[in-house]
Amino acid sequence: MSFDVASFFAWVYPVVPVVAAIAYFPQIYAALKARTNMESTSLATWYIWLGMGLVTLGYSIFNIGDHLLMITALVNAVLQVVFIGIVLYKRYRFSGVVLVVPSPEEIEVVSNIEPEIIEIVQQMHEEQSEIRIQAA
Repeated sequence: MSFDVASFFAWVYPVVPVVAAIAYFPQIYAALKARTNMESTSLATWYIWLGMGLVTLGYSIFNIGDHLLMITALVNAVLQVVFIGIVLYKRYRFSGVVLVVPSPEEIEVVSNIEPEIIEIVQQMHEEQSEIRIQAA
């Protein structure tokens, strides 16, 4: 029995999409658990990887018609988009941008304000307090 390189790769390659998918999960899990804006994560790198994966996907579809390569490229692209989406959400969520809503007492000092406006400001102030408690 001789060793056939082509047969070896034909046997091993179907495992690649599974391994690729498994390899993303620790990174995705860590991103989901992060309580920071993940500024140390280079989105430029992830965008480049995504772009390369989309080119590979397009090449596999339109040039060579390799279904296994299509699946591999698609799995990678989807998981890269998931990770990028998590990072973008974390950057927004932990951006440090704070909406400052005047307290109801500050609003009541100003004369000629409609009671409905005061009520809306009071609700916004309560929601802002709840957000601060959740973020802590």
